[in-house]
Amino acid sequence: MQAKAVKYLMKKYDKQGDAGLDRSEFKHMLEHIEAVRNGGGAKTVVLHDDDIDHFFTEADRNNSGTVDSAELLLLLRQYSVRRSLISCVFGFVRRALPVDDFA
Repeated sequence: MQAKAVKYLMKKYDKQGDAGLDRSEFKHMLEHIEAVRNGGGAKTVVLHDDDIDHFFTEADRNNSGTVDSAELLLLLRQYSVRRSLISCVFGFVRRALPVDDFA
């Protein structure tokens, strides 16, 4: 299920289609997920640049300047202990994809 969630997130937020999220795409993804986690009243919320930098640096393990699907999966697994983020991501993806995709 995590791999399907990552595939969905990459498809949705990798606007350049280069198989990696640059900092701007990564920021947009996190802000949208945070908005959904907070009840979905707004399309996005604004996160502090320090928070974005922290997560981006942690995710971009090979220092390529982009977060690829494997790195995103590792980040999500790393923070699976922090249930708020991980459950939000999977809840967001579940609402966006047909139920059959999670069988």
